[in-house]
Amino acid sequence: MSALVSRSAVATVGDGWSAWQIPAGIWLSAGSSDTVRAAAAGRVARDPERLTLVVDADGPGPEVTRAVEATLALLPPQQPRAVRLVLALVDGALAQDLADRFDLDLVASSGHLLSAPDGLVAVAGFDPGRPHTFWQWRRFRPHLPPEPCGALHPCPPWELALLARGVRPGKVPDVPGVLLQRVPAGLVLHQTSDPAAGFMRSAGWLRPDPNHLTVLVRAVGREPAMLEALTALLTALARWQPARVRLLWPYAAAPELAGDLQRLSDEFAAELTAPDGEVVPHGPSGLRVVATAEADTETETATDGNWVRFAPHREPLALGPVIDSDPGAAEVTVAAAPSAALPLGPTPTPTQAPEPEPTREPVAEPVAQTFPVRAVVLVPRLHASTPEERQRYREHAGSRHEKHVVAVARALAQRPALRGASPRSSREAEDVVAVDLAALRAYLCGEPLNLDDVLRSANPSPARAHTACLVSGLRVLPAYRGAVFRSARLSAEALARYRPGLPLIEPGFVSGATSPAGVPAPHPAAEPGTKPSPEPGRAAGGEAPGTARVRYAVWSQTARRTGWLDTGSAGEEALFVAGTEFLVLDVEAAQESGPAVVYLRESPRAGAQPGPDGTVELTEADRTILDRLRTALGAAPGEDGARPVPSRHGAGAAKAAAPVVRSQPRHFFPLGLDANGLLFLSS
Repeated sequence: MSALVSRSAVATVGDGWSAWQIPAGIWLSAGSSDTVRAAAAGRVARDPERLTLVVDADGPGPEVTRAVEATLALLPPQQPRAVRLVLALVDGALAQDLADRFDLDLVASSGHLLSAPDGLVAVAGFDPGRPHTFWQWRRFRPHLPPEPCGALHPCPPWELALLARGVRPGKVPDVPGVLLQRVPAGLVLHQTSDPAAGFMRSAGWLRPDPNHLTVLVRAVGREPAMLEALTALLTALARWQPARVRLLWPYAAAPELAGDLQRLSDEFAAELTAPDGEVVPHGPSGLRVVATAEADTETETATDGNWVRFAPHREPLALGPVIDSDPGAAEVTVAAAPSAALPLGPTPTPTQAPEPEPTREPVAEPVAQTFPVRAVVLVPRLHASTPEERQRYREHAGSRHEKHVVAVARALAQRPALRGASPRSSREAEDVVAVDLAALRAYLCGEPLNLDDVLRSANPSPARAHTACLVSGLRVLPAYRGAVFRSARLSAEALARYRPGLPLIEPGFVSGATSPAGVPAPHPAAEPGTKPSPEPGRAAGGEAPGTARVRYAVWSQTARRTGWLDTGSAGEEALFVAGTEFLVLDVEAAQESGPAVVYLRESPRAGAQPGPDGTVELTEADRTILDRLRTALGAAPGEDGARPVPSRHGAGAAKAAAPVVRSQPRHFFPLGLDANGLLFLSS
């Protein structure tokens, strides 16, 4: 059995079917499934908005349907009623029936399923009777019509752009004779006079590249109509940046067309990658460019060509003849033929991607997850955003970016010295600092709410652009040295993992109040790694079975004050950069006067080596900081769980009333613990 699958079944659901815990949710399997299929299920990416149910079967069938129904019936009443059903060829009538009977917000597949590196799952298929059908995920809700959700999960930026811009199959406007079709990998352009059934069959099975929109063009070399259609497509996506497009258009990068591609790249700020020859399969998942040269009048010899990248206002760059799918690489490319496409479930997936982040326990009495997440730090603490990162962030943020730019401009007018705090030249500072600080302000306002969830997962790369700008913006803000407070809800087992002298790494951004009275109380059901409350409507701060509120008191050296950005925190909030390391100084058990307290200090990476138990010896400086934290926490007796704590420095001064930080999910995740309450592993 795969290391990503629980060692014993969570539940038996009848007819020989068992439910197993996987990082994404539940794997439903009949009998003794082999290790390779278990590994494929374990690598499916988690859906942050819904429980994922992966079914080890070719399609719905009567027995499969009964097993799925029995599993859904086991979901606790307080379980969020949102499920992704990873099962091929789910009929719309069946999906709607499940949504109606079990009161579900259900996402299901209309076609076959392809697995790809990093847990990507794509819907694909081909029906000779309907050669231009777009196979995709569909959303079903009780007594409502189904909604299209695109072909890919997780949904990459280019898929979101196609959905947002309303790019639909059909005739290309103002380009007579050219049809646009959707496939999982992206888009197909071909002549209306050409049915292209065989071409569409192959295109429908191409595995997608999450980093590039793939455009397959049914042409060879320069064809004006196809060039016009590509121009119209880039126009429709003009506000999506970076527009990263991979063209499967034979000889598109050859001299007769290379100038046109460079012009389009410059005009639309798009990155275009195209071949200067024919494209053929290479290995199980690669694409090779070959160019045929006539040796004499009777024979031809094949030589390697090149993939060529066209970037705005830069010289074209030859990338070599082969682009291959590599789970460890920054770019993941499509497979080249139906034979390379791997259906999820009965057919094994041969490569293993990084472990996804574990999720909530899906059914009653779950088996504890024993495989922690390895923390991945995307950018260093003093990272300066690049033009490409800022460009990508702006487009991902869309129209919301402008409102934050306006607020930042207003704040900069009041504090012009922050422009000079940037290490960049004065000419750059006005625009660059504004973009970086707008990214920071968006995060503080909860846009997006799940940024820390992504950063705390095993594959945080989708959040790189926003994280890079956010880190860059933090550098120009004033540092805060002193105590920072936050809270969470933890089980007794999770709390016991904190021990004095234990180093921690937190891959998310850590925010907190600079006053004990400014800490919002976590909602009992809002905490990762804890059991939901059986009473969803109870007031925030109430007790949930098996969990209790925990207070964190952290000594900051480099956290940044963020309140001046006008986000509602009124100067009371401080933010640590993603990837900050901490050292546990002490843990105090809960008392009648207040919750348990975990005391920490910000700890640099360089330091004493941990002993066999994973802890380091505390120094006199550590103990001095611990005493300061106790004094700071005891300075607000009776407020929000704070209580007087003895200190050799005497009682703290009375604290003036302070505004409460606006409550958001980023305030409540447990420091250094993943969603199952396990310590993050250091990279």
